[in-house]
Amino acid sequence: MASPVAIGTSIAGGIFGAMGAQTKAQGEQLNITGQMIGTIGKAFQFDVESQNYKWKSGVEEYQAAVARNNKLIAEQNANYERDVGEVTAQQLGMKQAWERGQMIAQQGASGLAVSGASAERVRAGMIDVGYHEQAITRANAAHVAYGYEVQATQFEAEAAIHSSTAEMDKIQADNATTAANITRQALPLQQAAMDLSKTAGTIGVLSSLTGAAGSVAGKWMQGSFQGMGTG
Repeated sequence: MASPVAIGTSIAGGIFGAMGAQTKAQGEQLNITGQMIGTIGKAFQFDVESQNYKWKSGVEEYQAAVARNNKLIAEQNANYERDVGEVTAQQLGMKQAWERGQMIAQQGASGLAVSGASAERVRAGMIDVGYHEQAITRANAAHVAYGYEVQATQFEAEAAIHSSTAEMDKIQADNATTAANITRQALPLQQAAMDLSKTAGTIGVLSSLTGAAGSVAGKWMQGSFQGMGTG
């Protein structure tokens, strides 16, 4: 007849085997759970990164718009300065023409020959001075306008840089979103691994218990046949 000790050992082995299978399955499940948490955290990091790049892109677009507006203002200022310079020069020309007329009248009233060489030289000198003053006025206006044009060029370059940076930030945001979506695709696979681990753990436990039961039955039957043989 089968030894009770042998039967007890088979039962204990089956129980310990089942416990070991269960512990192993739980360890695998904990490991998979950790991986899933890490996946969720990584995807969240990519989402945050995408939002940051989108925010930066918005800031860059705003700065580009400001720079373009400043360019328009600078161009308007340049045109205004030229217009003011031209109007001022024309006013000087009219003032100088009036002064020359006054000079001719004074020369005639004083008894000088209006068509004389001396009188003409005086009027010619007034014309030269007048042209010089007008040229200076236009040159000063052009100089100020040039400064505004330089500003307009700088603002245009600044706007281009901000626009380019905004586009790059958008690309980075899209890349981060894509990375987040790809990362999340691992979750179903990890969940499937979790389910398989649970199933494998259950099978392992059942296998150990079934094996123990079969061993006990086998020893019992062996012992029974031996008992019958010696009876």
